[in-house]
This record gives sequence, C-alpha cells and structure tokens, in this order.
Amino acid sequence: MIDDPEELGNLIPQGILGEDGYCFDLEELDDSFVDYLNGRIDEAYRFASASKM
Repeated sequence: MIDDPEELGNLIPQGILGEDGYCFDLEELDDSFVDYLNGRIDEAYRFASASKM
C-alpha cells in the first residue's frame, strides 16, 4: 500500500496477507525519520481509505 522512495525500510515479500510489505526500524529518536514514517503511514491510510469495498 506504500512506496519507500528513500529505501529506508526492509521489504518483506509476501509478508502481509500475501502482499509485499515494509518494516521500518526506529531504534532512536530521529525527527527526519519520524517525519518519513508519518508520510508512509499517511500514504497507507489514504490508499486503504480509497480502496474500501
């Protein structure tokens, strides 16, 4: 449901219900990485909202 344009996540092939997914490891507070994660969350929310049945 998302893109990872900066390739900061780990691709999980067939990871969520048979769909590719991404895992993002936030190990320490990094404002720019948190902003990037918020963008990915917003993107997933928009996609999921648009694809409701």
